Amino acid sequence: MTRIGHSEKVFVMRVFIAVLVLIFSLQSWSKADDIRDFEIEGMSIGDSLLDLVTKSDIEKKKDFKHPNKKYFQYIYLNKKNTNYDYFQFAIMDKDKNYIIEGVTGGMYFHDNIRGCLKKMDEVIEDVSKTFSDLEQTKKNVRKHRADPSEKTIITEIYFNFSTGDVIAIQCTDYSETLNYYDQLSIKLVSSKYFDWMTDEAYE
Repeated sequence: MTRIGHSEKVFVMRVFIAVLVLIFSLQSWSKADDIRDFEIEGMSIGDSLLDLVTKSDIEKKKDFKHPNKKYFQYIYLNKKNTNYDYFQFAIMDKDKNYIIEGVTGGMYFHDNIRGCLKKMDEVIEDVSKTFSDLEQTKKNVRKHRADPSEKTIITEIYFNFSTGDVIAIQCTDYSETLNYYDQLSIKLVSSKYFDWMTDEAYE
């Protein structure tokens, strides 16, 4: 995963990333330099998960999905007024403030990876047009590191901030052995969480 890009900060309000297709303010934004200006389900990098759910619920449901347990995941399934199927938050373990380092909005495509890839292209086009200053990687296809069969395939693209933070858009085509639905995910990721995922998560 290669992070690139430099840009100037001129945002004056948060822009919401909404459901399947990104829906932005009618005002034409062309510059972006702070990932906190983006939200999914009203939450963004640097917010506290305690603004959404209780501490007891977080502790009860936190999930360590990687061999390295520096961060845990919390799945939020409130589907009211949204077309997302789930929301996932990444929090550093033992962080008393439960600061969000990663937030994902995901939608399932039941045995329909073509539909996922088509919608992914629409989202990429929306982001590219709306935030033209964010440099982006080329679309990449790779094997999912968590699948021993190496048959789960991720198609992904990254939009990079000068701060090192990342917007990732991914379609995951799961192997039949894992019994997961194919899915589209839109991720807001802090620089330190991105580095951990790249270098340490699977160690």
